[in-house]
Amino acid sequence: MKIRLFLSLIVWLLTSILTVSHAQSIYKRKLENIQDTNSSTTGKTNYSSYNGYKFDKKNSLKANLISPFFNILTVFYTKYLDKETALQFGASIMTDFNYTSQDRVLNGQALTLEYRYLLKGSHANGTYIQPFTRFINASATAKYSNNNTNQSVTDKGSYNESCLSAGLGFLLGVQNTVKNKLGFDIYAGPVYAIQINPSSNRPSKASENTNRGGLQDLIVKGYGIRAGISMGFLF
Repeated sequence: MKIRLFLSLIVWLLTSILTVSHAQSIYKRKLENIQDTNSSTTGKTNYSSYNGYKFDKKNSLKANLISPFFNILTVFYTKYLDKETALQFGASIMTDFNYTSQDRVLNGQALTLEYRYLLKGSHANGTYIQPFTRFINASATAKYSNNNTNQSVTDKGSYNESCLSAGLGFLLGVQNTVKNKLGFDIYAGPVYAIQINPSSNRPSKASENTNRGGLQDLIVKGYGIRAGISMGFLF
């Protein structure tokens, strides 16, 4: 179910990116016309405002609106370096907060470091490409039960797992602002990750009480897709 939802979100995100990118190209042409007018009258090009709003905010805080559906809370801090580039730092907390049962207790943290370069637009508005690196640290305790041939429970217990993941990737996205205060991003892109020193003391005959799978199945390894919609404020 989650896979279908995720694939549907990816298709919707890519469609939204193409739509907003087209709108952004129209915006850029209007901005260039304003800049040409300012240049002809004052001899200087004005990059600081458009349609009455000043693009003078240098920082933003945003949250991913999609990640909670996958038991992840993610926030981003963006530092705009100039009208074309920015640095972004992301922090995530992973947990099984959507489940009432305690068959598995998951704790995880992720950090991302990202560099944003605008292909179109200016400052906090436009289409961008964003290479990034991501590190994930996660651990979990899961309950299990061993069954005999008659399917009667003969043993119960728990085991621990831990895993580190390091990955590289890039995003294609669109960012925009409302009245130079509210900002949002739509993005998607590939990522390749490796698992570092995964460990587990799971008994060989253990079967989990749930169908959630092991910790290593939750942590991205190999090729994957990162996508989302983030919203927040500029300051």
